[in-house]
Amino acid sequence: AQADDSGDNISHLNEFFCELTVLYWVWKNKKMEEKDYWGLCHYRRFFTDKGRPFSFSKFPLNRDASEKNILHYVHASLDDCIRKKLQHADVLLTYPVNVSLKRKVVISVYDQYLQKHSKEEWEILQTVINEKYPGYTSSFLSLSHQTKMCIGNMMIARSSVWNNYLPWLFDILFEVHKRISYSNDTYQRRATGFMAERLMNLYVQHNQLKISYMQLVIFDK
Repeated sequence: AQADDSGDNISHLNEFFCELTVLYWVWKNKKMEEKDYWGLCHYRRFFTDKGRPFSFSKFPLNRDASEKNILHYVHASLDDCIRKKLQHADVLLTYPVNVSLKRKVVISVYDQYLQKHSKEEWEILQTVINEKYPGYTSSFLSLSHQTKMCIGNMMIARSSVWNNYLPWLFDILFEVHKRISYSNDTYQRRATGFMAERLMNLYVQHNQLKISYMQLVIFDK
């Protein structure tokens, strides 16, 4: 299998950037036409057209990782489904989910980040956006007050979309990375990866990209 530690890469930043090191590697090392489609599923997370919509407040979240079950959700005809959805859309994302972990509790994207992560990190992110991309400031504030978002850094789109999105994304994240005082906790050290989920939503909404959605399946380890 192809690893992300060859060519132009940021593999050494994986503990901070998570699956984004793969996005960076594909962007920098794979030559594709502007019209070509590509995207990211990762680890245990996949697009699917089976089952009920994913929800943080409904358990169990994860599906049994047996071969039979995986092939049920990630089946051979899924490619045709994805292609059809992208005929009339700029990007394919997972359905937005409420960010609350509890049923009947509605909280904002901002409040959820503060509950799970660090207020200082969020303020650094906001400062970097204001400095580098002030045109996104009002959209960032709008996203902060929303109660739903698409998760997982999962997206499929034309190369032309990626080639506009990724320079913007990594420009912000590399600067944030310089300013953050990372926790020793391995989960919290993934801060830039968590921020990227929010930035993906921000970019798509701000640029008014046409979205098609698919369900998300997460398999057990």
